[in-house]
Amino acid sequence: MPKYFRKKRLDTLAHSISSPTNSLRPVSFWKRFWSMDVPLAIRNPWYRLLHHKLPSAAVIHKMIPDLCGSSCRLCAPVDVMEDPDHFLFLCPKKLTIWRLIWCQFFGVVDVELSAIRQAFYNLTFPRQKLRFIQNDTIVGCTFLGIWKAHWRFIFDDVPFDPTIVHNQILLTIASMRSNALHSLV
Repeated sequence: MPKYFRKKRLDTLAHSISSPTNSLRPVSFWKRFWSMDVPLAIRNPWYRLLHHKLPSAAVIHKMIPDLCGSSCRLCAPVDVMEDPDHFLFLCPKKLTIWRLIWCQFFGVVDVELSAIRQAFYNLTFPRQKLRFIQNDTIVGCTFLGIWKAHWRFIFDDVPFDPTIVHNQILLTIASMRSNALHSLV
């Protein structure tokens, strides 16, 4: 199995290297990305997202069809393809979390999907109703909470409960805020 995986991965890498990517962005974008105050654990997944390499079910299925299907396992039994956007915010359980966060921190009751997408792909964040933590930190902590809960569901069969995930995200944001305040002292 490891040789099969390695061969499939090398074939996919060779193809991706030879094809142009849509991830070319100006230097100023990358400087902003790398200077964001987000948890370190989410930098790599966010970077992968920007390079269209986030390991959603559809992306994994495309590379290794025998490993998993392309459907979202959280949406089962409904058959919905889990592309990166579905992985992050189009899945109804994950969208619930984004709506709670957007309402709580940005004062937006009915968040537009394009606003979430702009935050991820363009680093364009909404105005904050509370000014105690940076917007990129809020989005990064939310991404991290969803990321961790998703993979706990996949690998450990831990139920994906939006309320629990939301509470974990709030703890992460509070921790980031506390760390930021301590660094000022």
